[in-house]
Amino acid sequence: MATAEMNPSYEDPETTSKAKLDSVMTMSKIRPERRCRDLPFLILFFMFWIGMIIIASIGWSEGDPTILIFGLDYEGNLCNKGDLKGFKNRYWPDVNQLADINDLGYSLRDATSICLKGCPSPKATVNGAQSTVSWVCKYPASDVMSYDEWADMNYDYYNTLSDEDKQQSLNFNGSCWPVTLESTSQYWSCQYTGEYDNTTKDAWNELGGKSYGETSEVADKIEQMISDYLSEPAKVFERYISDLAKAWPVILVCGCVVSFFLSFLWLVLIRYFVACITWVSILLVNLLAIALTIFTYVKAGEASTSIALCPSQHLTAIACLKGCGYMAGSGGLKGCSCMASNGVVKGCGYVAGSGEGGPLYIQVATCVVKDGWLDQQKPRTWVLAAVWLFSSGDVERADCDLSDYATDSIKSCGYTVNFSTELQYMLLYHLFGLLWTLQFILAFTYCVIAGATANYYWTRGQVDAINASPVTSAMWRTFRYHMGSLAFGSLISAIFQFIRIIVKYIEDKSK
Repeated sequence: MATAEMNPSYEDPETTSKAKLDSVMTMSKIRPERRCRDLPFLILFFMFWIGMIIIASIGWSEGDPTILIFGLDYEGNLCNKGDLKGFKNRYWPDVNQLADINDLGYSLRDATSICLKGCPSPKATVNGAQSTVSWVCKYPASDVMSYDEWADMNYDYYNTLSDEDKQQSLNFNGSCWPVTLESTSQYWSCQYTGEYDNTTKDAWNELGGKSYGETSEVADKIEQMISDYLSEPAKVFERYISDLAKAWPVILVCGCVVSFFLSFLWLVLIRYFVACITWVSILLVNLLAIALTIFTYVKAGEASTSIALCPSQHLTAIACLKGCGYMAGSGGLKGCSCMASNGVVKGCGYVAGSGEGGPLYIQVATCVVKDGWLDQQKPRTWVLAAVWLFSSGDVERADCDLSDYATDSIKSCGYTVNFSTELQYMLLYHLFGLLWTLQFILAFTYCVIAGATANYYWTRGQVDAINASPVTSAMWRTFRYHMGSLAFGSLISAIFQFIRIIVKYIEDKSK
Protein backbone atom coordinates (compact mmCIF):
# COMPACT_ATOMS: atom_id res chain seq x y z
CA MET A 1 0.00 0.00 0.00
CA ALA A 2 1.32 3.46 -0.85
CA THR A 3 2.32 5.69 2.04
CA ALA A 4 3.56 9.24 2.40
CA GLU A 5 7.15 7.99 2.81
CA MET A 6 7.03 5.74 -0.25
CA ASN A 7 5.15 8.18 -2.48
CA PRO A 8 5.71 11.93 -1.94
CA SER A 9 2.58 12.75 -3.98
CA TYR A 10 0.33 10.74 -1.67
CA GLU A 11 -2.48 12.75 0.02
CA ASP A 12 -4.07 11.56 3.23
CA PRO A 13 -7.88 11.28 2.58
CA GLU A 14 -8.75 12.39 6.11
CA THR A 15 -6.50 15.47 5.84
CA THR A 16 -7.94 16.30 2.42
CA SER A 17 -11.57 16.05 3.62
CA LYS A 18 -10.85 18.28 6.62
CA ALA A 19 -9.19 20.85 4.37
CA LYS A 20 -12.17 20.87 2.02
CA LEU A 21 -14.58 21.19 4.96
CA ASP A 22 -12.62 24.12 6.38
CA SER A 23 -12.59 25.74 2.94
CA VAL A 24 -16.35 25.38 2.58
CA MET A 25 -16.96 26.70 6.09
CA THR A 26 -14.67 29.66 5.38
CA MET A 27 -16.48 30.47 2.15
CA SER A 28 -19.93 30.15 3.78
CA LYS A 29 -19.04 31.74 7.07
CA ILE A 30 -22.00 33.34 8.83
CA ARG A 31 -21.76 37.06 8.55
CA PRO A 32 -21.80 38.84 11.92
CA GLU A 33 -23.42 41.94 10.37
CA ARG A 34 -26.84 40.33 10.18
CA ARG A 35 -30.07 42.23 10.50
CA CYS A 36 -33.79 41.54 10.71
CA ARG A 37 -35.41 40.96 7.34
CA ASP A 38 -38.94 41.77 6.12
CA LEU A 39 -39.42 44.56 8.65
CA PRO A 40 -42.45 46.05 6.79
CA PHE A 41 -44.42 42.87 7.47
CA LEU A 42 -43.52 42.98 11.16
CA ILE A 43 -44.72 46.59 11.32
CA LEU A 44 -47.89 45.56 9.47
CA PHE A 45 -48.45 42.78 12.03
CA PHE A 46 -48.21 45.24 14.95
CA MET A 47 -50.51 47.73 13.18
CA PHE A 48 -53.00 44.94 12.54
CA TRP A 49 -52.97 44.07 16.23
CA ILE A 50 -53.67 47.70 17.14
CA GLY A 51 -56.76 47.46 14.92
CA MET A 52 -57.83 44.26 16.68
CA ILE A 53 -57.53 45.97 20.06
CA ILE A 54 -59.68 48.87 18.85
CA ILE A 55 -62.33 46.48 17.48
CA ALA A 56 -62.33 44.46 20.71
CA SER A 57 -62.86 47.65 22.72
CA ILE A 58 -65.86 48.52 20.52
CA GLY A 59 -67.39 45.11 21.18
CA TRP A 60 -66.68 45.40 24.90
CA SER A 61 -68.42 48.77 25.14
CA GLU A 62 -71.46 47.96 22.97
CA GLY A 63 -71.93 44.18 23.21
CA ASP A 64 -74.15 42.08 25.46
CA PRO A 65 -73.36 38.33 25.32
CA THR A 66 -76.70 37.36 26.85
CA ILE A 67 -78.34 38.22 23.53
CA LEU A 68 -76.65 35.12 22.07
CA ILE A 69 -78.09 32.85 24.75
CA PHE A 70 -81.62 34.06 25.39
CA GLY A 71 -84.22 35.06 22.81
CA LEU A 72 -86.31 38.16 22.21
CA ASP A 73 -90.02 38.36 23.04
CA TYR A 74 -92.80 39.96 21.00
CA GLU A 75 -92.01 43.39 22.49
CA GLY A 76 -88.30 43.23 21.67
CA ASN A 77 -87.29 42.54 25.29
CA LEU A 78 -84.35 40.25 25.97
CA CYS A 79 -85.20 37.30 28.19
CA ASN A 80 -83.40 37.19 31.57
CA LYS A 81 -82.70 40.91 31.38
CA GLY A 82 -84.09 43.88 33.31
CA ASP A 83 -87.62 43.27 34.61
CA LEU A 84 -87.47 39.79 33.07
CA LYS A 85 -84.51 38.70 35.21
CA GLY A 86 -84.95 34.98 35.86
CA PHE A 87 -87.40 34.58 32.96
CA LYS A 88 -84.96 32.70 30.72
CA ASN A 89 -87.17 30.52 28.53
CA ARG A 90 -88.77 31.87 25.37
CA TYR A 91 -92.22 30.41 24.75
CA TRP A 92 -94.56 30.64 21.75
CA PRO A 93 -98.04 30.47 23.31
CA ASP A 94 -100.34 30.89 20.29
CA VAL A 95 -100.62 27.44 18.68
CA ASN A 96 -103.21 28.77 16.23
CA GLN A 97 -100.69 31.33 15.00
CA LEU A 98 -97.95 28.70 14.81
CA ALA A 99 -100.15 26.46 12.67
CA ASP A 100 -100.84 29.36 10.28
CA ILE A 101 -97.15 30.26 10.03
CA ASN A 102 -96.24 26.64 9.32
CA ASP A 103 -98.86 26.32 6.56
CA LEU A 104 -97.83 29.61 4.93
CA GLY A 105 -94.10 28.97 5.26
CA TYR A 106 -93.20 32.21 7.06
CA SER A 107 -90.63 32.89 9.75
CA LEU A 108 -91.18 31.93 13.37
CA ARG A 109 -89.54 35.25 14.21
CA ASP A 110 -92.87 37.02 13.59
CA ALA A 111 -94.84 34.76 15.94
CA THR A 112 -95.85 35.97 19.40
CA SER A 113 -93.33 34.91 22.05
CA ILE A 114 -92.93 35.70 25.75
CA CYS A 115 -90.29 34.97 28.38
CA LEU A 116 -91.10 32.51 31.17
CA LYS A 117 -89.21 30.97 34.08
CA GLY A 118 -90.14 27.47 32.95
CA CYS A 119 -91.99 25.75 30.14
CA PRO A 120 -95.71 25.22 30.95
CA SER A 121 -97.64 21.96 30.84
CA PRO A 122 -101.32 21.50 29.92
CA LYS A 123 -103.81 21.01 32.78
CA ALA A 124 -107.54 20.82 32.25
CA THR A 125 -110.82 19.60 33.78
CA VAL A 126 -113.94 18.72 31.80
CA ASN A 127 -117.19 19.82 33.47
CA GLY A 128 -119.47 21.27 30.83
CA ALA A 129 -119.59 25.06 30.99
CA GLN A 130 -117.45 24.91 34.14
CA SER A 131 -114.58 23.23 32.30
CA THR A 132 -111.15 24.73 32.82
CA VAL A 133 -107.87 24.80 30.94
CA SER A 134 -104.49 26.21 31.90
CA TRP A 135 -103.58 29.55 30.34
CA VAL A 136 -100.47 31.59 29.66
CA CYS A 137 -101.23 35.30 29.63
CA LYS A 138 -99.36 38.36 28.45
CA TYR A 139 -97.07 40.35 30.71
CA PRO A 140 -99.10 42.05 33.45
CA ALA A 141 -99.34 45.79 33.84
CA SER A 142 -96.78 46.94 36.42
CA ASP A 143 -99.35 48.91 38.44
CA VAL A 144 -101.65 45.88 38.76
CA MET A 145 -99.36 42.87 39.17
CA SER A 146 -95.59 42.32 39.35
CA TYR A 147 -93.77 39.84 37.16
CA ASP A 148 -92.99 37.60 40.12
CA GLU A 149 -96.67 37.56 41.15
CA TRP A 150 -97.54 36.70 37.57
CA ALA A 151 -95.06 33.79 37.67
CA ASP A 152 -96.46 32.59 41.02
CA MET A 153 -99.88 32.37 39.35
CA ASN A 154 -98.36 30.12 36.63
CA TYR A 155 -98.73 33.07 34.24
CA ASP A 156 -102.52 32.62 34.38
CA TYR A 157 -104.81 35.53 35.25
CA TYR A 158 -107.59 34.48 32.88
CA ASN A 159 -110.23 34.53 35.64
CA THR A 160 -109.55 38.23 36.28
CA LEU A 161 -110.35 39.23 32.69
CA SER A 162 -113.58 40.81 31.57
CA ASP A 163 -116.15 38.68 29.76
CA GLU A 164 -115.27 40.36 26.48
CA ASP A 165 -111.56 39.68 26.89
CA LYS A 166 -112.28 36.08 27.90
CA GLN A 167 -114.24 35.59 24.69
CA GLN A 168 -111.42 37.10 22.67
CA SER A 169 -108.98 34.74 24.37
CA LEU A 170 -111.19 31.81 23.35
CA ASN A 171 -110.74 33.05 19.78
CA PHE A 172 -106.94 33.46 20.19
CA ASN A 173 -107.25 37.26 20.05
CA GLY A 174 -107.19 38.14 23.75
CA SER A 175 -104.65 38.51 26.52
CA CYS A 176 -104.30 34.78 27.25
CA TRP A 177 -103.62 31.61 25.28
CA PRO A 178 -104.49 28.02 26.22
CA VAL A 179 -101.70 25.55 27.01
CA THR A 180 -102.52 22.67 24.69
CA LEU A 181 -99.15 20.99 24.17
CA GLU A 182 -96.45 19.70 26.50
CA SER A 183 -93.17 21.61 26.15
CA THR A 184 -89.59 21.26 27.39
CA SER A 185 -86.69 23.69 27.48
CA GLN A 186 -84.14 23.35 24.68
CA TYR A 187 -81.45 26.02 24.31
CA TRP A 188 -83.59 28.32 26.51
CA SER A 189 -86.56 27.95 24.16
CA CYS A 190 -89.68 25.92 24.90
CA GLN A 191 -89.91 23.12 22.36
CA TYR A 192 -93.29 21.45 21.95
CA THR A 193 -93.30 17.67 22.33
CA GLY A 194 -95.87 14.94 21.81
CA GLU A 195 -99.46 15.34 20.76
CA TYR A 196 -102.24 17.65 21.88
CA ASP A 197 -103.56 16.88 25.35
CA ASN A 198 -106.91 15.08 24.94
CA THR A 199 -108.36 16.42 28.18
CA THR A 200 -107.48 19.96 27.15
CA LYS A 201 -109.10 19.39 23.75
CA ASP A 202 -112.34 18.21 25.36
CA ALA A 203 -112.37 21.06 27.87
CA TRP A 204 -111.59 23.58 25.12
CA ASN A 205 -114.52 22.34 23.04
CA GLU A 206 -116.82 22.53 26.09
CA LEU A 207 -115.78 26.17 26.58
CA GLY A 208 -116.58 26.96 22.94
CA GLY A 209 -113.02 27.80 21.96
CA LYS A 210 -111.90 28.31 18.39
CA SER A 211 -110.61 25.20 16.63
CA TYR A 212 -106.83 25.10 16.32
CA GLY A 213 -106.38 21.94 14.24
CA GLU A 214 -106.15 19.52 17.15
CA THR A 215 -104.43 16.71 15.23
CA SER A 216 -101.15 14.93 15.73
CA GLU A 217 -100.02 16.03 12.25
CA VAL A 218 -100.35 19.70 13.19
CA ALA A 219 -98.53 19.10 16.49
CA ASP A 220 -95.68 17.35 14.68
CA LYS A 221 -95.42 20.20 12.17
CA ILE A 222 -95.23 22.81 14.94
CA GLU A 223 -92.58 20.77 16.76
CA GLN A 224 -90.54 20.41 13.56
CA MET A 225 -90.90 24.12 12.75
CA ILE A 226 -89.45 25.18 16.11
CA SER A 227 -86.70 22.57 15.78
CA ASP A 228 -85.76 23.91 12.33
CA TYR A 229 -85.77 27.46 13.66
CA LEU A 230 -83.39 26.54 16.48
CA SER A 231 -81.17 24.66 13.99
CA GLU A 232 -80.66 27.57 11.60
CA PRO A 233 -76.94 28.29 10.94
CA ALA A 234 -77.14 31.68 12.66
CA LYS A 235 -78.75 30.16 15.77
CA VAL A 236 -76.24 27.31 15.85
CA PHE A 237 -73.35 29.75 15.52
CA GLU A 238 -74.77 31.85 18.35
CA ARG A 239 -74.93 28.75 20.56
CA TYR A 240 -71.35 27.82 19.64
CA ILE A 241 -70.14 31.27 20.64
CA SER A 242 -72.10 31.25 23.91
CA ASP A 243 -70.97 27.68 24.73
CA LEU A 244 -67.33 28.66 24.19
CA ALA A 245 -67.79 31.66 26.44
CA LYS A 246 -69.22 29.44 29.20
CA ALA A 247 -66.92 26.42 28.78
CA TRP A 248 -63.52 28.09 28.41
CA PRO A 249 -62.28 26.91 31.86
CA VAL A 250 -62.94 23.28 30.91
CA ILE A 251 -61.28 23.79 27.52
CA LEU A 252 -58.30 25.44 29.19
CA VAL A 253 -57.81 22.66 31.75
CA CYS A 254 -58.53 19.62 29.56
CA GLY A 255 -57.09 21.02 26.36
CA CYS A 256 -53.97 22.68 27.77
CA VAL A 257 -52.95 21.67 31.28
CA VAL A 258 -53.70 17.95 31.00
CA SER A 259 -52.26 17.62 27.50
CA PHE A 260 -49.08 19.48 28.47
CA PHE A 261 -48.63 17.31 31.57
CA LEU A 262 -49.08 14.07 29.64
CA SER A 263 -46.75 15.25 26.86
CA PHE A 264 -44.08 16.21 29.37
CA LEU A 265 -44.47 12.86 31.16
CA TRP A 266 -44.10 11.00 27.89
CA LEU A 267 -40.98 13.04 27.07
CA VAL A 268 -39.41 12.09 30.42
CA LEU A 269 -40.26 8.41 29.91
CA ILE A 270 -38.74 8.41 26.44
CA ARG A 271 -35.65 10.21 27.72
CA TYR A 272 -34.84 7.88 30.62
CA PHE A 273 -36.75 4.65 29.89
CA VAL A 274 -36.73 4.42 26.10
CA ALA A 275 -35.94 0.68 25.91
CA CYS A 276 -38.49 -0.23 28.57
CA ILE A 277 -41.23 1.89 27.00
CA THR A 278 -40.55 0.44 23.54
CA TRP A 279 -40.66 -3.20 24.59
CA VAL A 280 -43.67 -2.69 26.86
CA SER A 281 -45.56 -1.09 23.96
CA ILE A 282 -44.72 -4.00 21.64
CA LEU A 283 -45.70 -6.52 24.33
CA LEU A 284 -49.02 -4.79 25.00
CA VAL A 285 -49.90 -4.74 21.29
CA ASN A 286 -49.24 -8.48 20.99
CA LEU A 287 -51.17 -9.27 24.17
CA LEU A 288 -54.07 -7.20 22.86
CA ALA A 289 -54.08 -9.15 19.60
CA ILE A 290 -54.09 -12.45 21.51
CA ALA A 291 -56.90 -11.24 23.77
CA LEU A 292 -58.96 -10.15 20.74
CA THR A 293 -58.50 -13.54 19.09
CA ILE A 294 -59.53 -15.40 22.26
CA PHE A 295 -62.51 -13.07 22.72
CA THR A 296 -63.81 -13.73 19.20
CA TYR A 297 -63.31 -17.48 19.75
CA VAL A 298 -65.31 -17.42 22.99
CA LYS A 299 -68.11 -15.24 21.58
CA ALA A 300 -68.39 -17.49 18.53
CA GLY A 301 -69.93 -20.21 20.68
CA GLU A 302 -72.61 -18.01 22.25
CA ALA A 303 -76.09 -18.11 20.78
CA SER A 304 -79.61 -17.79 22.09
CA THR A 305 -81.32 -21.15 22.70
CA SER A 306 -84.72 -19.63 21.98
CA ILE A 307 -83.98 -19.32 18.28
CA ALA A 308 -83.38 -22.29 16.04
CA LEU A 309 -80.24 -21.48 14.09
CA CYS A 310 -79.71 -23.22 10.79
CA PRO A 311 -76.66 -21.55 9.31
CA SER A 312 -76.14 -22.11 5.64
CA GLN A 313 -72.94 -23.50 4.22
CA HIS A 314 -72.11 -20.07 2.84
CA LEU A 315 -72.35 -18.36 6.27
CA THR A 316 -70.34 -21.15 7.87
CA ALA A 317 -67.56 -20.66 5.33
CA ILE A 318 -67.49 -16.92 5.99
CA ALA A 319 -67.24 -17.49 9.74
CA CYS A 320 -64.41 -19.96 9.17
CA LEU A 321 -62.56 -17.46 6.99
CA LYS A 322 -62.97 -14.76 9.63
CA GLY A 323 -61.57 -17.03 12.33
CA CYS A 324 -58.61 -17.98 10.17
CA GLY A 325 -58.03 -14.31 9.41
CA TYR A 326 -57.95 -13.36 13.10
CA MET A 327 -55.53 -16.18 13.87
CA ALA A 328 -53.30 -15.34 10.90
CA GLY A 329 -53.25 -11.66 11.83
CA SER A 330 -52.34 -12.39 15.43
CA GLY A 331 -49.61 -14.82 14.41
CA GLY A 332 -48.26 -12.45 11.77
CA LEU A 333 -48.08 -9.62 14.28
CA LYS A 334 -46.04 -11.75 16.68
CA GLY A 335 -43.80 -12.90 13.84
CA CYS A 336 -43.14 -9.32 12.71
CA SER A 337 -42.34 -8.35 16.29
CA CYS A 338 -39.76 -11.13 16.55
CA MET A 339 -38.17 -10.35 13.18
CA ALA A 340 -37.98 -6.63 13.95
CA SER A 341 -36.34 -7.13 17.34
CA ASN A 342 -32.86 -6.25 16.05
CA GLY A 343 -34.17 -3.09 14.45
CA VAL A 344 -35.96 -2.14 17.66
CA VAL A 345 -32.73 -2.56 19.63
CA LYS A 346 -30.87 -0.33 17.17
CA GLY A 347 -33.65 2.26 17.24
CA CYS A 348 -33.55 2.38 21.03
CA GLY A 349 -29.82 2.98 20.82
CA TYR A 350 -30.33 5.89 18.42
CA VAL A 351 -32.94 7.47 20.67
CA ALA A 352 -30.73 6.99 23.71
CA GLY A 353 -27.80 8.55 21.81
CA SER A 354 -29.84 11.58 20.86
CA GLY A 355 -30.73 11.92 24.53
CA GLU A 356 -27.16 12.89 25.34
CA GLY A 357 -28.23 16.47 24.86
CA GLY A 358 -30.15 16.13 28.11
CA PRO A 359 -29.93 19.77 29.23
CA LEU A 360 -31.88 20.74 26.13
CA TYR A 361 -34.86 18.53 26.97
CA ILE A 362 -36.20 20.43 29.94
CA GLN A 363 -35.57 23.83 28.36
CA VAL A 364 -37.18 22.86 25.06
CA ALA A 365 -40.15 21.33 26.89
CA THR A 366 -40.50 24.52 28.94
CA CYS A 367 -40.37 26.56 25.75
CA VAL A 368 -43.08 24.42 24.18
CA VAL A 369 -45.28 24.75 27.27
CA LYS A 370 -44.80 28.51 27.40
CA ASP A 371 -45.45 29.07 23.71
CA GLY A 372 -48.30 26.57 23.80
CA TRP A 373 -49.83 28.54 26.65
CA LEU A 374 -49.57 31.70 24.54
CA ASP A 375 -51.05 29.79 21.61
CA GLN A 376 -54.06 28.89 23.78
CA GLN A 377 -54.47 32.37 25.23
CA LYS A 378 -54.97 33.89 21.81
CA PRO A 379 -58.05 31.77 20.94
CA ARG A 380 -59.38 32.42 24.44
CA THR A 381 -59.08 36.20 24.12
CA TRP A 382 -60.35 35.99 20.54
CA VAL A 383 -63.45 34.07 21.64
CA LEU A 384 -64.18 36.61 24.38
CA ALA A 385 -63.72 39.52 21.97
CA ALA A 386 -65.79 37.77 19.28
CA VAL A 387 -68.60 37.09 21.78
CA TRP A 388 -68.84 40.75 22.75
CA LEU A 389 -68.43 41.90 19.16
CA PHE A 390 -70.98 39.45 17.76
CA SER A 391 -73.48 40.53 20.42
CA SER A 392 -73.12 44.25 19.68
CA GLY A 393 -75.82 44.25 17.01
CA ASP A 394 -78.90 46.43 17.43
CA VAL A 395 -82.30 44.98 18.38
CA GLU A 396 -84.71 46.23 15.73
CA ARG A 397 -88.17 45.34 14.51
CA ALA A 398 -87.88 43.28 11.35
CA ASP A 399 -89.01 44.84 8.10
CA CYS A 400 -91.89 42.76 6.78
CA ASP A 401 -95.13 43.40 4.91
CA LEU A 402 -98.07 42.15 6.97
CA SER A 403 -100.23 42.14 3.85
CA ASP A 404 -98.18 39.18 2.63
CA TYR A 405 -99.59 37.08 5.48
CA ALA A 406 -102.87 35.58 4.35
CA THR A 407 -104.08 35.31 7.94
CA ASP A 408 -105.24 37.61 10.73
CA SER A 409 -103.23 35.78 13.39
CA ILE A 410 -100.02 37.72 12.56
CA LYS A 411 -100.40 41.12 14.23
CA SER A 412 -96.90 42.58 13.82
CA CYS A 413 -93.41 41.86 12.58
CA GLY A 414 -91.01 40.31 15.05
CA TYR A 415 -87.78 41.67 16.48
CA THR A 416 -84.33 40.60 15.41
CA VAL A 417 -80.69 41.47 16.02
CA ASN A 418 -79.41 43.54 13.12
CA PHE A 419 -75.75 43.06 12.19
CA SER A 420 -74.61 46.03 10.14
CA THR A 421 -72.15 45.75 7.27
CA GLU A 422 -69.49 47.44 9.40
CA LEU A 423 -69.97 44.83 12.13
CA GLN A 424 -69.64 41.99 9.63
CA TYR A 425 -66.39 43.44 8.30
CA MET A 426 -65.07 43.80 11.84
CA LEU A 427 -65.84 40.14 12.53
CA LEU A 428 -63.96 39.10 9.37
CA TYR A 429 -61.05 41.34 10.37
CA HIS A 430 -61.04 39.74 13.79
CA LEU A 431 -61.12 36.22 12.29
CA PHE A 432 -58.16 36.95 10.03
CA GLY A 433 -56.28 38.38 13.02
CA LEU A 434 -56.81 35.10 14.87
CA LEU A 435 -55.43 33.06 11.97
CA TRP A 436 -52.42 35.33 11.51
CA THR A 437 -51.56 35.42 15.21
CA LEU A 438 -51.84 31.65 15.65
CA GLN A 439 -49.56 31.05 12.68
CA PHE A 440 -47.10 33.65 13.98
CA ILE A 441 -46.91 32.05 17.44
CA LEU A 442 -46.51 28.61 15.87
CA ALA A 443 -43.72 29.83 13.58
CA PHE A 444 -41.96 31.54 16.49
CA THR A 445 -42.08 28.31 18.53
CA TYR A 446 -40.68 26.22 15.68
CA CYS A 447 -37.89 28.73 15.04
CA VAL A 448 -36.84 28.80 18.71
CA ILE A 449 -36.87 24.99 19.01
CA ALA A 450 -34.90 24.63 15.77
CA GLY A 451 -32.30 27.14 16.94
CA ALA A 452 -31.97 25.48 20.35
CA THR A 453 -31.61 21.92 19.05
CA ALA A 454 -29.24 23.02 16.28
CA ASN A 455 -26.70 23.96 18.96
CA TYR A 456 -26.23 20.27 19.68
CA TYR A 457 -25.31 19.58 16.05
CA TRP A 458 -23.18 22.70 15.62
CA THR A 459 -20.97 21.50 18.48
CA ARG A 460 -20.86 17.99 16.92
CA GLY A 461 -22.38 16.37 20.00
CA GLN A 462 -20.08 18.01 22.52
CA VAL A 463 -22.56 18.73 25.29
CA ASP A 464 -20.03 20.71 27.31
CA ALA A 465 -19.67 23.20 24.46
CA ILE A 466 -23.41 23.95 24.37
CA ASN A 467 -24.54 27.26 25.79
CA ALA A 468 -25.93 26.99 29.32
CA SER A 469 -29.25 28.43 28.09
CA PRO A 470 -29.63 27.35 24.45
CA VAL A 471 -33.35 28.12 24.36
CA THR A 472 -32.80 31.64 25.68
CA SER A 473 -30.06 32.21 23.11
CA ALA A 474 -32.26 30.84 20.32
CA MET A 475 -35.13 33.04 21.46
CA TRP A 476 -32.88 36.11 21.40
CA ARG A 477 -31.65 35.26 17.88
CA THR A 478 -35.25 34.79 16.76
CA PHE A 479 -36.24 38.18 18.18
CA ARG A 480 -33.15 39.81 16.70
CA TYR A 481 -33.07 38.40 13.19
CA HIS A 482 -36.22 36.48 12.24
CA MET A 483 -39.34 38.30 13.49
CA GLY A 484 -39.97 39.99 10.14
CA SER A 485 -39.61 36.73 8.23
CA LEU A 486 -41.94 34.98 10.67
CA ALA A 487 -44.55 37.73 10.23
CA PHE A 488 -44.26 37.42 6.44
CA GLY A 489 -44.51 33.63 6.41
CA SER A 490 -47.40 33.51 8.87
CA LEU A 491 -49.23 36.14 6.79
CA ILE A 492 -49.04 33.94 3.70
CA SER A 493 -50.28 30.92 5.66
CA ALA A 494 -53.13 32.94 7.21
CA ILE A 495 -54.23 34.22 3.79
CA PHE A 496 -54.54 30.68 2.45
CA GLN A 497 -56.44 29.56 5.57
CA PHE A 498 -58.78 32.55 5.28
CA ILE A 499 -59.46 31.78 1.60
CA ARG A 500 -60.14 28.15 2.53
CA ILE A 501 -62.71 29.20 5.13
CA ILE A 502 -64.46 31.50 2.64
CA VAL A 503 -64.55 28.79 -0.04
CA LYS A 504 -65.92 26.30 2.49
CA TYR A 505 -68.62 28.79 3.51
CA ILE A 506 -69.60 29.38 -0.13
CA GLU A 507 -69.71 25.63 -0.72
CA ASP A 508 -72.00 25.09 2.27
CA LYS A 509 -74.28 27.95 1.20
CA SER A 510 -74.52 26.56 -2.33
CA LYS A 511 -75.79 23.25 -0.93
